[in-house]
Amino acid sequence: WYQASDGSNYRIGLATSSDGITWTKEATNPVLDYGAGLVGVLSPFVILNDDGMYMLWYSGNIASGQDIRYATSSDGITWTKEPINPIMSKGSSKHISQPCVVYDGTALKMWYIDHNYSYWNISLATSS
Repeated sequence: WYQASDGSNYRIGLATSSDGITWTKEATNPVLDYGAGLVGVLSPFVILNDDGMYMLWYSGNIASGQDIRYATSSDGITWTKEPINPIMSKGSSKHISQPCVVYDGTALKMWYIDHNYSYWNISLATSS
């Protein structure tokens, strides 16, 4: 999964490869479009869980910065956005973006970039 821009807005696409060198873009790209209230979706991070469900965390571009959103898919192509998005609002930060999620056996841990108007931080959130 990758982000791509048409020059104005970012969307998320999918490409597949059998060797990690030669890639084929999915014919139905983009697989995730920005939709209402957003001006772009980017920084996709995907995990395939034990139940065979793809879990996608991504950055949502909003007029005043970025937040973090979530979607699921059974095939990695057709996504259902979480109805309560964003799952993490930017709060007093300028942006929160670029989620990276790991399951440690008991909880999901998300590292993300947080820009507080002065400098960039790497922050951590945990969910059971």
